[in-house]
Parts: sequence; structure tokens; C-alpha cells
Amino acid sequence: MRDEVVLITGGSSGIGLATARAFLERGAIVWLSARDEDKLARAAEELGGSIRIAPADVTDLPSLRSLSDRIRSAHGRLDVLINSAGQLDLAPAQDSAELAERLMRVNYIGLANTVAATLPLLHLGSRRSIVCLSSFVGRFAPAYWSAYAASKHAVQAFANSLRQELRPEGFHVGLVLPGPVASPMTSGYLRTPMYPVPFGVPILQPDDVANAIARCVLRRKREVTVPGRFGPLLRIASALPRLSELFFRPARS
Repeated sequence: MRDEVVLITGGSSGIGLATARAFLERGAIVWLSARDEDKLARAAEELGGSIRIAPADVTDLPSLRSLSDRIRSAHGRLDVLINSAGQLDLAPAQDSAELAERLMRVNYIGLANTVAATLPLLHLGSRRSIVCLSSFVGRFAPAYWSAYAASKHAVQAFANSLRQELRPEGFHVGLVLPGPVASPMTSGYLRTPMYPVPFGVPILQPDDVANAIARCVLRRKREVTVPGRFGPLLRIASALPRLSELFFRPARS
């Protein structure tokens, strides 16, 4: 990936930051984007290498178009887009109305905005790869996860439709589905009653997901589950929702 241009949204911490490191190690020129310019500056100082930062809000299409214009001016193309921006909040259904709207706006509409703003530039790239970050819970939703899980299910539907749309033009559209990750986004939730971790499910580190994202791009994989051994379980759970209820029941007892 020497000198390929990669844009990572949500790049100031967690999975996004780890993914930036993974692509820098492979020789890419990485652009990091997030809302907080100070956090981006600290991330750039930590990473070094061929890193560029550009504050942008995925819910604001004009700011994303400005970001795309900056990349076009600097490089004339974009080779890889990693959609890592997202938020996590959990709540009972009766308290989830505003939460559901916010998470859908960031996790799903923000993804759609980013793709719309960067597609013209991706057409000029050589790799033409788009990766969308979803989650185990995009396939099955535990209790209290209705808002977040719905937004991640929407991400999967978007990616699957986009793949069919762009395949004739030589694009790769990959979907990455990680399990529980120890990151700033899950801090305060992980292993609480709202975020139980079933027996046998490991707690991932951001680097685990970052390496899976890199494999998804390099091997042009349609879908990558992290850890990979849970892929069959997710497919079964999608077809038989009752099994996912049984899966989580011991963790809540």
C-alpha cells in the first residue's frame, strides 16, 4: 500500500486510531478525521509518519465535502475509505427515543454522508476500497441495545446495497463486524448489566479490529468477523433470532 491515500473517520481514538497505525505501517498516506481538532492533533503526534488530520463532522455533509476537497488538492485521489466514526449508548426502550435518533444520525446517516462526499474522489483512486464498521449486534440485538443495534443493522444493509451498486465499477465494499472491544467508546458500559459478555466471547483490543480492517482491504473481503470463529454463529443468529436470546440469557442471570 505504499503511498496509497487512506481516509479514516472517527480516527482520533480507539479503533480508528489503531487502524491509522496499521495502514501507516503498510506505507500508506493516512488522513484522520474526527470532530475534535485537539484530539486529532494529539493522535497525529502519537502516530507520526505520513499522517494528515482534517476535522469534520460526519453528520454535516458540507464539512465532509470540504474534507474531500482538501484530499483532492493534496493528492488528486482517494484509494481507501474506512468508515470508523460512531457512537455507543445504551438505554431501556422507554428512554431511547432521542438516543435512537442521535445514533442513527451518526452511525448510519454519517456513513452515508461520508460515502456520498468521497465517492467522486474514490473513483480516481487505484484500489477503490470502502470499509464499513458494523458490530456483532448488527446481527442480533441484546436487551437495551435497540438504538445502537438498529443503527449497525442499517450500516450492514447500506454496505450490502452499495457493494452491488459499485461492483461494475471495480469497487470493493467490505463489512467488518467486531465483538466487544475495550475502547473509549465502551468505557463505563463493558461488563455492566446492560453490556454483559457471554462466556467464551473475548474482549478485543482496538489493534485486533484494525488488523482485521487491513486484511479486509488487502484481500478485498466481503465480510470479516472479529474473531473469525464467530462468523458462523452470527449467520445462524440472523436466521434464528431465538438462538441469540438463549446465547445472552446466561450472561444476564
